[in-house]
Amino acid sequence: METLSVVIITLNEEANLPECLARVAWADEIVVLDSGSTDRTEAIAREFGARVHTRAWDGYTGQRNAAHDLATKDWILSLDADERISPELAEEIKEMLKNPDPGMLGHRLPYKVFYRGRWLKHGGFFPERHVRLFRRGHGSYGDRAVHEALQVDGPVGDLNHFVEHHSWRDVSDVIRRLDHYSTLSAKEYH
Repeated sequence: METLSVVIITLNEEANLPECLARVAWADEIVVLDSGSTDRTEAIAREFGARVHTRAWDGYTGQRNAAHDLATKDWILSLDADERISPELAEEIKEMLKNPDPGMLGHRLPYKVFYRGRWLKHGGFFPERHVRLFRRGHGSYGDRAVHEALQVDGPVGDLNHFVEHHSWRDVSDVIRRLDHYSTLSAKEYH
């Protein structure tokens, strides 16, 4: 059986992190790369047995790639603190680790995006797939400032069960994130 590292980048994620970590507690290794949280993020991560590292923020791509470099197992599952793998996806990943396709270097995961506890089935939020599971050493994020995508240097397959993405807490959070992401995108295009 092959092994799995879960890597999560964080900044003040005490509200989201416990549920995210509870869903991956079975992994061989959990690595949290924090950007200087001032809440209980680091303490919560340690309570779940994660290896916690701190690194100054230098953008989503830089943080994600640095987190991947800290992983030591065969496969890496890259998550955000507001993402939760479903129990069915956990079982599907465990089965893949028992008998991996030797030619497959990554997997796209289907996402269900939630807002205030409700699944967003329309408006471009479903179906949504992202490569987030890959063989260590064979994937990295490119240079996009926001909505970065993992690039894998070989064949990528699809898993069937979902990651639940609890993106926003309320309307003000939606507006704040839209402002932040649009600013990053504008700088990137400029």
